[in-house]
Amino acid sequence: MLKSGLAVGIAGIVAIVLAIGGASEPVESQEANFAACTPPSAARAVRGDWGQGVVAGGPLAVPRRPLAGMLEAKGGQLTAAMPVRVSGHQFVVLSVPASLRHRVFLYYGRVLDAEGQPTSSLSQAPGYAEIEFQPCRGRSPTTWPGGIRVLGRRPVRLQATIEGRPHSASIPLGSPTPVAAR
Repeated sequence: MLKSGLAVGIAGIVAIVLAIGGASEPVESQEANFAACTPPSAARAVRGDWGQGVVAGGPLAVPRRPLAGMLEAKGGQLTAAMPVRVSGHQFVVLSVPASLRHRVFLYYGRVLDAEGQPTSSLSQAPGYAEIEFQPCRGRSPTTWPGGIRVLGRRPVRLQATIEGRPHSASIPLGSPTPVAAR
């Protein structure tokens, strides 16, 4: 009886701490999404500072310093466009480590809001913990538009797992920097 009461008490404290963690709204993410091959016209429209270097995990890359110049939204949430490029034709899963899933959210592929309707707004959708990128056959690299939402300013890292490989590569993104803090 004492053990179960203690477990319930601890669970309640953890839930309160996570709910207070800097956000004015409940923080949640949907588990997974996928981003299929993008048509060439959409891929050309994807902007990214690819000439200034990249942060890579195997064949997956994002522009260097993707969290610099983030837009600050309500409740301490920071958002930024963060295109992804995959070289080759293997599927790659980009994921948020379990320890960061309460504060880092990804937006690629068909993004749905809380009511299940398509949206392009990072603040209107819960976000995803992992995205499976499905590159185009016969065209490499494949580039996708998308973004990231972060709560707080602690450093962020993601993981890239390449199809058929047992280990993932760490992708350090650095610390979020809001536009006004530059």
